[in-house]
Parts: sequence; C-alpha cells; structure tokens
Amino acid sequence: MKPKNTPRIHESANHQGGQRLKTLLPSLALLLALAAIAAYPLLHPQEQEITPPSQSIDESSVPPASQRAAAAEPLTAPIPPSDDKNEPRNTLDQYPKAESTWGDTLNPGGTVPAQGYAAYYINQKNPRQTIAQENVTSIAMNYAWDEFHGIPSEQFGAYWVGRLHVPQKAQYSVSGDLSWAKMRVLLNKHILIEGDRGTSLELDAGDYLLEVEYLNNWHTVGFQFAITPAVTELYEDALPAIIAAQKLPADTVAYAVGVYESASRDNHILLQAPAGDTPYILLLGSYNAVQWGISGRTPALVIYNGAWHGSSVRNDDGNIPLLAWKGNIDYDLGEQKARECSCHGGNFYCEGNRNTLGEFAERVRTMTGFPLAGFSGKYSTDALNIPEIVINAENLAASAQVQADIDAQRRACTKKGEAGFEDIMKKDS
Repeated sequence: MKPKNTPRIHESANHQGGQRLKTLLPSLALLLALAAIAAYPLLHPQEQEITPPSQSIDESSVPPASQRAAAAEPLTAPIPPSDDKNEPRNTLDQYPKAESTWGDTLNPGGTVPAQGYAAYYINQKNPRQTIAQENVTSIAMNYAWDEFHGIPSEQFGAYWVGRLHVPQKAQYSVSGDLSWAKMRVLLNKHILIEGDRGTSLELDAGDYLLEVEYLNNWHTVGFQFAITPAVTELYEDALPAIIAAQKLPADTVAYAVGVYESASRDNHILLQAPAGDTPYILLLGSYNAVQWGISGRTPALVIYNGAWHGSSVRNDDGNIPLLAWKGNIDYDLGEQKARECSCHGGNFYCEGNRNTLGEFAERVRTMTGFPLAGFSGKYSTDALNIPEIVINAENLAASAQVQADIDAQRRACTKKGEAGFEDIMKKDS
C-alpha cells in the first residue's frame, strides 16, 4: 500500500513579489496589533468607581417620633367599613356548612326566642343531658370551680341559639374571649369558627340564626362572645390628634376605670357616672372582656380596650361616641398601701403595677389633652362609682410614697445580691 503524499504549498507564479510580501508581513502585523491596543479603551470602556457625595444628617431633617411611627404604621380612627367592591372580603357562603349541631340533640324542636338567646348548659361527661336551660341577653359565662348548677368548671359545656339582626351591610368581627376553652360558631349553619381564633366577614342586612357551642378545659370558666362591626383598635400615640379633632369643650376632664375582670356571671360591670355637669372623657381598661354599662349622664367620649375580644360599652340612651384602643389600665393604680414584694438571691419581685397615680395622670393628659379628675379600679367587681379616688395632692402623694417604698426595697434586694463570698460572714451594718 502506497503512503499518502505529503500536502504541498503552491507558490504564486510571481515568486519575487511573494518574497517581498513575506518580508513586510511582520511589520504589518505589528502595526495592526498597536492599532488594536490603542482602540480597545474606546470599544470597551472600563467601569468607573463612583464615590457618592458625603451626607450629613441634623435633627431638623429627622421627623419627630410620632411622625415616624405614623409613617411606619398608619393609624386612623374607627370608621364605617368601606364599600369598595374591589377589596377582597369573606362572605358567608365561603364558610363550610355543618352536618349537624348540638341543637339537633339539645333543642330538637328548633325553638328560638323572640329576643336574646336560649342557653343550654351541659356536663361534658354526659353531653346529651341538659343540666339547666335559660334565656339570656348575651353569650357569656363567668364562674369558678362548680359554683354554677354543680357543673365542675373543667367539664362545663354550653350551647346558645338565637336570632342575630344585622342592621346594614358591613364588615363584622366575630370573636370570643376564651381562656382555656374552644368554641364553634355557626351562622345559618355555616361554620365561622371552630377552635379559638376569631374571624371577620361581610354580612348583608337581615336576620340570621346564630349558634355557639362551647367547651371549657380549666378550673374557671371565663367566656365572652361577640359579633360587632369591625373597628380599628388604635395605638396610644394616635389618640391625641383624633381627640383634638373632636373639639371637646375646654373644661372637659378625664376619668379612668381599670379592672382585671368582671365578677358577674355575664361579665357585666355597671358604672355610675360622675355627678355634676362637667363634660368628661371615660377611659376603660380590662384584662378579660367586659360588658360595660354606664348609668347616668353620657360621657363626651369613651376610650375602651378589648374590642376584638368582645368588650363592649353601652349607656342608658344607647348613643355614645367610642374609640377602640390597644392600651390598658392597671386596676391597682390607686393602692395606698405597700404591695406584697419578695427578694430571692438579689432578684426582686413585687405584685402589681410599677406606675404611680401621678405618672398615669400625666399619661392621660398626653393621650387626651385633658386632666385626669378621678380613678376607679378593682381586680374583680360588678359595679363601680366614677370616681372612687379623686385626683388631688393628697392621693398623688400617697401613691408616690407606695412606689418610693417599693423602690427602696428593690435597692436593698439588689445590694444584698451583690454581696461577695467574703461579705457573707460579716455582720449586717
């Protein structure tokens, strides 16, 4: 087999011209390379490092804290729900329907009272037997141990049924103050809640069948249920501007009421309005939900907390301006005797709040723009007069002295905790 021929380069006929071209090629190549280098920056500009100008910030360029808070979280006064059709909303038909309710067993005839609610009380150990039945004006229960029809609190159950009247189409909040318990809420057999979390939905005007099933799991029963028009619970720093916009009379004063809970079975607390004719703002605070009632002259404005958990406010004439509020009021602000305190290893603990009546009065003036004229407070009660304590120099001094004594105990406790090993055996000086 013959080997393949080696490829050959064919020269042009003009051999001498080719030789001269060969000698010029290196020079041409060098010129082209230099031209490319010179043109590169124009064709491929380099990125420039830009140093921003230095900035200085002075106090005049920083908005006040209240403006910063408002910018971070806009706050508005409670207003009627928007009718914006583009806003997504829950409607009743979006909630699933129950296959059965406790009423099928406890109220097989489907009896519904003309007003209020029919309440059926059971023991969870024998749930098909009604221990007691009554008609009530609200869905609530508050008792301890077995003080209610001998039903142990941790075995208590209840079923309420009634007609709910919705006066106008709007967004409504459905909620309950439950403690250690759970509930199921049904509206026209639709399950709005099953557990312990509230909800909100848009309801058309009309009448609805409302059923609430409740199971308690604690040694006390504390329950308050509510369906109310949706409101905005305000932060404290939003109140001054809103109250100022009400243009209340210059001689308006403020009264405050603080409780932990109601002592009545239906969570009501009746407040007796202050005497005289001076216009007043009323601030109401509670830990558990309360149904506040005001007897006597109507306040110019009521600021109350716990709206989402079912707290409500009513008065004799049924017309009262309300603001829902996220704050709270300590029930023991008016204490004029030392509270129980303890010191263990330098750790100091004292029952109750750490604010004086004077400090709270300053807070109220900041919130409302008006002076605090009186305070009423109790851990648990079903009625209070407004005020129980008048804000005067004597009561302010007594409250301040209680706090001063506590502060002295705290300092002594801290000092004791700072003692070293060599100090232990030394006598107290």
